[in-house]
Amino acid sequence: MSSEDLEKQSQREAYLHEANELRKKASDEDFWFLPVFGNVIRHLPDSRTRFGTSAADLARESKRSDKKFKDDPSTKYPNHSELRKNQTVEEFDSTIGQAIEELGIDKVKIQELLEIKSKYSGGPEFKKSIEAMKQLHEMLIPLYVRLREMGYEGVDIRTS
Repeated sequence: MSSEDLEKQSQREAYLHEANELRKKASDEDFWFLPVFGNVIRHLPDSRTRFGTSAADLARESKRSDKKFKDDPSTKYPNHSELRKNQTVEEFDSTIGQAIEELGIDKVKIQELLEIKSKYSGGPEFKKSIEAMKQLHEMLIPLYVRLREMGYEGVDIRTS
């Protein structure tokens, strides 16, 4: 293995460690994914929030879809990476979709878990929604690492 490969592997392991450390900070084990991923599910391919819209849909509806993150007056996050600051919501969503594809994360399974989340959210079987979210986010740990490798900050992933 070359020194460059060793450095990349070391960085990958550091990002995985970072995700695990964030996970430990969760106040509720059922919601361990919130400190790591925040609302990233809104940016997954073909995702919909519990209100039926994705992050890109919300940006289009509020006439912000063509604005770079740094130019959008509704975003005031100085700790974001320059990479994220210079992207629109749709560009960020596209990057996430490409990373999921490259990593071979099962998009059909993602959709199944999002459907379970929506179906049982707020109902008497809410625990099914929580279990689906935990399973989904376990699948997405490699995505967190990949996005960090690409130059995104953790805050980009959690609050975009």
